[in-house]
Parts: sequence; structure tokens; C-alpha cells
Amino acid sequence: MLFDRLIKRIAETAVRRVTATVEIDKTLTLDHEGCLIIGDSTEALMENLTWTFGLR
Repeated sequence: MLFDRLIKRIAETAVRRVTATVEIDKTLTLDHEGCLIIGDSTEALMENLTWTFGLR
């Protein structure tokens, strides 16, 4: 339930710039352009979540 709420909030348009950094307990693979490659469903635990908001 909490993850679904997080995804819903991330999809909303922010009124100011926001940077989110998520640290997980697995190593994931990126292609040469930096795009995430996921072949099959995978589960990972979130170890840290940091939000940075730009101030006006």
C-alpha cells in the first residue's frame, strides 16, 4: 500500500523541482545509455529514500 502511494505521488506534476534518491539492496544492470534493464520481475528492499526540494 505504501509503495503504491509513493508511485502515485511520483507520477504527479510537482510545483517545484524535486530530486529523489532511492538506495536498494540489489545491484541492477544499466545499458550503455544509462537505461535500466529488467528482464524479469525482481524484488528489492529500499534501504534509504532521500527527497531534495528546491526552494523558491
